[in-house]
Amino acid sequence: MLRSTLVAVLVLLVAASIAHAQPFITPGLEPPNNGFLDCRVVNAGEKSIDFVRQIYDFNGNIVVNPLGFESNLGAHASSVSSSSDDDARYCLVQMRSAGRNGVRITLSVRDAVGTLLAAVEGR
Repeated sequence: MLRSTLVAVLVLLVAASIAHAQPFITPGLEPPNNGFLDCRVVNAGEKSIDFVRQIYDFNGNIVVNPLGFESNLGAHASSVSSSSDDDARYCLVQMRSAGRNGVRITLSVRDAVGTLLAAVEGR
């Protein structure tokens, strides 16, 4: 059910921005109690990028950036959004300008004191 919910969200995002590159989506990670889930966008390219980054919970509900505000990220820069919601699991990043080349997305979990426990790359 979770997978079908995420697929439905992806279809809506792609339909809303058909001229843009496919979104990045990360595998799921489970933060420990009182821990954090971090979604990092890295722009390794030479030009600024615009994107929408959202973090989803286990049931496919958006827990970070529910209105889909766009972010701008300069060349060779990175940006992180974090959630302390114990149900946060996935990150989805939709490019609003430029393509996917030179952009990297990672999802990581930290414990309550900030120790990195695991990280995965979005595709």
